[in-house]
Amino acid sequence: MFGSTSIINIMEIRTVLSKKRKWKKESIFEREKELKESLDILIPTWTDYIKADRFHKKTFLYPMDCLIMTLAANNNSLLITRDSELLSHKEVESINPDDFIKKFIAEVL
Repeated sequence: MFGSTSIINIMEIRTVLSKKRKWKKESIFEREKELKESLDILIPTWTDYIKADRFHKKTFLYPMDCLIMTLAANNNSLLITRDSELLSHKEVESINPDDFIKKFIAEVL
């Protein structure tokens, strides 16, 4: 596997491709299959929800953002996001996708 993502991110990708990009379902499911074949899919547990709630009480970030950050923290994962609020929190190591590509992908090419 190349890395990991959460089932929440998979659902968000489906929504964006469908509603904003107007992709057809077949194309979305093909891309989703590719993601699932190359990434571990993280599914929140009840303890993840409890930790996300604690984080939310401190930060008042959006609940889903707290859950995504909790999953990243629990799995020692680098969070790749464009969300400036998430990038500013130091509880989880995070990076902008463009910077990630420059730093990690360009080295491989």
